[in-house]
Amino acid sequence: MGLTVRRAVVMAVLLGILGPAFVTGIFLTRSFYDRQLDSAINHSLSRNAEIITLGVRENLWALDKDSANALIDAVMLEPDVVNIEIFDAHHNVFASRQRAGFSGTPRHQLENPILYDEREIGRLRLEISDAPFKHELMVHLLTTFATLGLQLAASILLILLVLRHRIVQPLMRLHADAIALAQGDLDSVIRPLHDDEIGQVGQQLEMTRRALKDLFATLEQRVVERTAVLEATNTELEKALEHLHQTQDHLIRSEKMAALGALVAGVAHELNTPIGNSLLVSSTFQESTRHFQGEITNGLRRSSLLAFVDEAETACAILMRNLGHAAELITSFKQVAVDQTSSQRRSFDLAEMIGEVILTLSPAFKKSCAHVENLIPPGIQLNSYPGPLGQVVTNLINNALLHAFENREEGRITLEMAPDDDQHVIILCRDDGIGISPRDLPRIFDPFFTTRLDHSGSGLGLNIVHNIVTGMLGGEIHVHSNPGQGSIFSLHLPRSAPRTSVQLPATNFINAA
Repeated sequence: MGLTVRRAVVMAVLLGILGPAFVTGIFLTRSFYDRQLDSAINHSLSRNAEIITLGVRENLWALDKDSANALIDAVMLEPDVVNIEIFDAHHNVFASRQRAGFSGTPRHQLENPILYDEREIGRLRLEISDAPFKHELMVHLLTTFATLGLQLAASILLILLVLRHRIVQPLMRLHADAIALAQGDLDSVIRPLHDDEIGQVGQQLEMTRRALKDLFATLEQRVVERTAVLEATNTELEKALEHLHQTQDHLIRSEKMAALGALVAGVAHELNTPIGNSLLVSSTFQESTRHFQGEITNGLRRSSLLAFVDEAETACAILMRNLGHAAELITSFKQVAVDQTSSQRRSFDLAEMIGEVILTLSPAFKKSCAHVENLIPPGIQLNSYPGPLGQVVTNLINNALLHAFENREEGRITLEMAPDDDQHVIILCRDDGIGISPRDLPRIFDPFFTTRLDHSGSGLGLNIVHNIVTGMLGGEIHVHSNPGQGSIFSLHLPRSAPRTSVQLPATNFINAA
């Protein structure tokens, strides 16, 4: 016996939830652990070094070892501090403390000069252990994992209960009724199920049972009943065909929303870097400003003022550079989003439009081994539909990312122009991937044809590309490919799109296949 529905549902839930959660959890936990550990160590080193340096310089200047040792003893109360050494200007040990009985590793060391009136009168050597920080982080992570584990278990249990109630049990009942019907039991009424697709199958099965019973009961009415069944079947087929069209439209709309969501997520991911850098610089500069205010109160020195001015200039330059990059990303995202949701006709620069599309797809390139280049020269003006054309370019690039570079360490996708007349342009989307097999090449524009069904391929991406190019854009699309030599999709488009009332559903298949 093959894989049952119940086992398939349980495996799908467990693999779909536990697999990604486990991989993501390991990656995020490792990153969080390393980041928090480094932050805690650096903070402890800088904080304790600053406390000792500020507290001991007067004692070192006055050669007051007792006060220096008292300060060191206070700092040694910190559980992570394992060794403190203070040297005078002649590199002799002025005061020192070492945690008794500690021989663990690793240790983290920091040396700071001790200044008095801008003169170095000694040096501080501070060593700390990361063991307390590791223990604290492990306790925090174990608590978090325990909480998440309970939540995940509860979610899986709830999903399995719902699936068992809504899918597994109705299918098992339907299976038993179908077996009874196949064995000739026409008297047992097929019990009603939920009002859903499975319930509709049950209703059809019950209708079949009744029809068969009537046919066997009255031989004379068989022709009439058969005609009625055929008419009912034709009606159902018409409904099924209409339902198929509705399902396709719904799939297109769903993919459009998923694509826009991916676009927003990608831009948000790209904005994290410049905005995060700006926040880091501004917070650092804020701390420097507070420190500068304290120096003003205690007496401002010229060197401090010059250092503050240099730091302000550097901070402003970094802020302007990062915020400018963020503004550029937002501008490109706004234009691409408006084009893809409105499908309005307008004049635009082809190279600029494709550059904006590539910029919004940059998060997908970072996860791939491929490099995308826009080699289309600027200044080529089109009066067409930038939204649908951008969807075509996006689908072709994503199709190459999904198919062309399997088991490859690197690849290249280029968008180029081929010579043509003043009324048309030829856009080439070229990759150096594994190519398309001759068996699949004639079918790649067919609806629902995909070679990656197990990788969420819908089989509609290139079909939508073909429909947009030959419909709304008024052009042609051709493909040339040989196994192992890459693929070339060529778009033959008029510079001015035809005036037409045909509006294709706007979509953008991220997982086009």
